[in-house]
Amino acid sequence: MLGHVKSIVLAATAAAIIVTATSARAATVKETFEKYDLLGTLPSDCAKPADAKSPYLTDRVIDVDHVELDKMVGPTSRESATIVDKATESKPNELTLSATVDDKRYEIHVQVEHGRIRTTEQTRADGQKVIAGGHVSAGGAETPWYGRCLQKVTVHNAPDGGGKCIQPLNGEIKAGIKLETWDCNDTPPQILAFDTLNGRASVGDFCVDTEGGKSDQGGALALAPCNGGPTQSFKVEPAGNAVKITGVGGFCVDVYNAYKGVGAVVQLTQCNGSGAQAWQLAPALNLTWEENSTRSGHYLANFDLPGADPRLCQTSCIYDRQCIVWAYRKPEGRNRPHCWLFDKVDSADHDTAIVTGVVRPQAK
Repeated sequence: MLGHVKSIVLAATAAAIIVTATSARAATVKETFEKYDLLGTLPSDCAKPADAKSPYLTDRVIDVDHVELDKMVGPTSRESATIVDKATESKPNELTLSATVDDKRYEIHVQVEHGRIRTTEQTRADGQKVIAGGHVSAGGAETPWYGRCLQKVTVHNAPDGGGKCIQPLNGEIKAGIKLETWDCNDTPPQILAFDTLNGRASVGDFCVDTEGGKSDQGGALALAPCNGGPTQSFKVEPAGNAVKITGVGGFCVDVYNAYKGVGAVVQLTQCNGSGAQAWQLAPALNLTWEENSTRSGHYLANFDLPGADPRLCQTSCIYDRQCIVWAYRKPEGRNRPHCWLFDKVDSADHDTAIVTGVVRPQAK
């Protein structure tokens, strides 16, 4: 009997250890800010050059549990300093922050997107709302977005170089994948976001880097986790009717063997002014991706999909020039994965079975 009790105790202890070991660890403040790419310098208006009156945030890590947000005006004037010691994802694209602002305690609700942040509510410890509904209480001014100066573009050869677009090999957006040339198609693997503040170029959540982070000429370009290193910084300069793009060591982005077809490796090598180093930038579609959200409006088409992948629905919308929004229904029970393509939308609602996204702006 004693042995039976002992075995039960041991089993319960083992189960408790397993549960404890597999419990999700809460993200640190640093990790939460990194997830949304919110560290660094975030201007309030990327449309105009910085001057002595331009507001911006500088978000920096103090330690893993503390991030400091300094609201700046011009190069040296600091309006406020916010020390965040707790950051919780209350819902997708929304954070609740516990923070000290100039030595006073606040609870702050912020909207976040990749590389962008905006305060919607800020409440003092005594319950006084400094910001409510995205407006400053003392005057009613709307709170601004602060974000990276990202320019979303597709990058393709000049016509005499073949006119092909840069994308990761086979359109796979993951670390270690080399860049190649391919027919331009406006799909997410061909959308590069250039950060005009630090020269970083990214596809999805990964940065364009040299393969292995090497600085030698002739190295292929590939995707890698963003680290702010010198091999992940690029500069775009005018060159006649095109541009040249230079990376680490002043080497030029180049097509291997000056090949004009698809599938050529993109590399860094000595600048020579050839067509293989002449590039053009075109504005990219500003694609969004919204989990657990559905749309209502007028749809162009709806159809079952051959696989359970929302990207199939998104791609269908991209290729249909009348489509502005897509909606994907996850397979459940007898329902097959399904896609709707909209040319007009009226509203958005919450639905855990749906993924949706915008491809083109709706005509006013």
